[in-house]
Amino acid sequence: MKPLAIALIPALALGALAITGCGGKTITRTEAGAAKDLSGKWNDVDTKNTASEIVQKALKAPWPDRFQTEHKRNPIIVIGKFPVRTNGEESINTSLITNALVEEFLNSGKIDVLSDPEETRKILEDQAAYAEKSKELGKEAAADFILNGEIGVQNDQEGREAVKFYVVTFKLTDLQTRKLIWQSSNTPIRKEVEQSRWK
Repeated sequence: MKPLAIALIPALALGALAITGCGGKTITRTEAGAAKDLSGKWNDVDTKNTASEIVQKALKAPWPDRFQTEHKRNPIIVIGKFPVRTNGEESINTSLITNALVEEFLNSGKIDVLSDPEETRKILEDQAAYAEKSKELGKEAAADFILNGEIGVQNDQEGREAVKFYVVTFKLTDLQTRKLIWQSSNTPIRKEVEQSRWK
C-alpha cells in the first residue's frame, strides 16, 4: 500500500465518526416553567399562565366575597367545557386547562371545586334542576356556579411568516338562577413564527 493511502486512513476514519455523530439525539432537561416554543402552537406554559391569570382575576372580582358574606362558606364551582374555536389546524388538550384551573382554585383556599367534573357535567345537562334538587335534599354538595368558556384561535400567514393569536374567554354562571355572574378573558397570546428558508 502506498504511503499516501496509509496516511489517509486515520483521517477517513475520523471523518466517518464525525458523520455518524451528526445523526445522534441530544436531550436537554429543562425547568417545567421554562418557555420554549418549537412550533408557535399552544403549549404547557400558555396553559399554566392562563389558568393563573384567570383565577387571580376571579378572586379579585366581587362575587367570591359577596357569596362568602351571604352564605358563610366558600362558593363551590364545577369546571365546564372549553371548546376550541379554530379552523381545524390546531388541536388543544383542554383537559390540561381544566386541571390547571382546579389546582389554582384549590390552592387559593377561597373557592371549592366539585370533584369528578366529568360525571358532574353529565348530571348538569339540566343544571338548574340538579342544583335545586340537591340543595333541597341536603344529601350531597351541589355546585353553586359553573365555569366554562371557549378558546379562540386565529392564524394569519403570508409566505414563510405566520402569526398565531389565542384568547380564552371565561364565563361564570349561577346554577340556580342561570345568571351570568362574571366574565373575563386572558391577556391575548400572540406568537410570531418564521419558517426557515431551508424547509
